[in-house]
Amino acid sequence: MSELLGLLQHIANSSRWLNHILSHLYTSLGAALGLNKAFLLNTSKAFRVALDLATSSSSPPEHRSYAQSATARQVHSSQRTYYLNKTAKEELNLITQALKDDAIPKYSPIAYLIPRDPSGTAWGDSCLYAAGGYSIDMRFWWYVEWPDSIVQYTLLYMRNNPDKGKLISINALEYATVIINYCAALLYFREESAPDRDTHPTVHIFADNTSAESWAASGCKKGLMMAGSSRLWGCAEYRIAPHHTKQIHQTVCCIES
Repeated sequence: MSELLGLLQHIANSSRWLNHILSHLYTSLGAALGLNKAFLLNTSKAFRVALDLATSSSSPPEHRSYAQSATARQVHSSQRTYYLNKTAKEELNLITQALKDDAIPKYSPIAYLIPRDPSGTAWGDSCLYAAGGYSIDMRFWWYVEWPDSIVQYTLLYMRNNPDKGKLISINALEYATVIINYCAALLYFREESAPDRDTHPTVHIFADNTSAESWAASGCKKGLMMAGSSRLWGCAEYRIAPHHTKQIHQTVCCIES
């Protein structure tokens, strides 16, 4: 499975949509490697000795380095059968179907692979009861008040509620702001018909939340809903990558139109 993910990661260098789906496969790979390690710990004395040497601060550096390499090789090359979970099977099936579909690009224009000046800039922010965003050069602004079905599960109402499993965090609301700004930018470039329009536009979307930026750039590995969100980004007509400023976080969307 490690070899398969290595090949898929190579494809993802140009087929950037694949990055959003791979994050969940890496989670499945981590679980499989954890089972391999546990199996070796229970069945191989030599592995236990090497692992102790690899983690011992009193061992000579060259011995510790060799032991770390040896234990890693054993974990990755284990012939133990590992059964893929349902989510991993779905992700692999989705990737297989996408790679077979000629309508889905397997390449990216060089304009999306290098840093460059943006074709448009958008700003957005969210709080626990509303969100908004705007762009001067793309000529849009929006404001939305979150419905009561959302607000009642934020910290405004659940601060003292022990049922934290239903909590909607500010990170998720900031993430929604990034998504709405992306959709507005996509609509603008689809409808813009100026003769000098950028054929491979990029949009800088500014937010002030690191989690929202990370989820937009490479997906979130926690929860089925976030897994679905990553699939949605993977199917979108865009490339997205994070850039950082000192105080405001910047996400770059490359719109394929």
